[in-house]
Amino acid sequence: MDKGMSELIVNGGCLLFFLDAQSLHSKNDVVNSTLYAQLAASKKHSKFSAYDDWRERYLAASLRFGWMLKASESISQRMTGQASRTLWDWIRDKLPAFVSATEIKLGEEAARQRYHDFPNQPAIGLLAQQVLQSTIAPVLNQPQAMTVALQLGLVGPGATLTLVQIKFVSHQRLTPGFLFEPLIPASIVGNVELSFYSMQLMDLAYSPFRETFETALEGLRSNLVCPLQEVDDIHLPRKDTSLSVSLCRGI
Repeated sequence: MDKGMSELIVNGGCLLFFLDAQSLHSKNDVVNSTLYAQLAASKKHSKFSAYDDWRERYLAASLRFGWMLKASESISQRMTGQASRTLWDWIRDKLPAFVSATEIKLGEEAARQRYHDFPNQPAIGLLAQQVLQSTIAPVLNQPQAMTVALQLGLVGPGATLTLVQIKFVSHQRLTPGFLFEPLIPASIVGNVELSFYSMQLMDLAYSPFRETFETALEGLRSNLVCPLQEVDDIHLPRKDTSLSVSLCRGI
């Protein structure tokens, strides 16, 4: 178990990092509410071809369904320089004051270790399926482009959430391990879109939706939610009381 990091869960197009031990009830609320907001936004807009509209719809749905926005910041700019750097490096360079650099580092280390130990696990493939989209080149001999539209969510006590959203288009061939691959600045098409949010799920506002979301997502979670496992998880007997098991059964 990573110090300060109790669980990592792929939740649709969002990789959630649960900081410290949290109750099953609280985890379920965060997973269900953020997944439902993603699905609500995707019902209206494609996050790959209409990202700005999708992002606005996602935020509106989140606020409608019980999340309170405490702070936010968005950046849109080209990646400069010659050196190849990872997505995590990009995020660290642009962190606003309300985002903890220590928590970002913890999240990166935990995800990197799990990927290193078990690169072919279902959660890695699921995340790639949800956040990567290839575009066939319309002109002969033109490089194929790949769009990345990803969320990273750091969940703290009291259902607090630091959400990072990143979207970019690249001619670089990306693999399911794209989170840790060096990204070539010259391959990036246009600007990289980065958004940071500090939010909290308010129980009083969310409680009227809890049962509805649980029912609506019951048949979807096995295909959209899966834990990013540690090596130890593979050898330990699984119990039905685990959130990871209940949300990844059937994958």
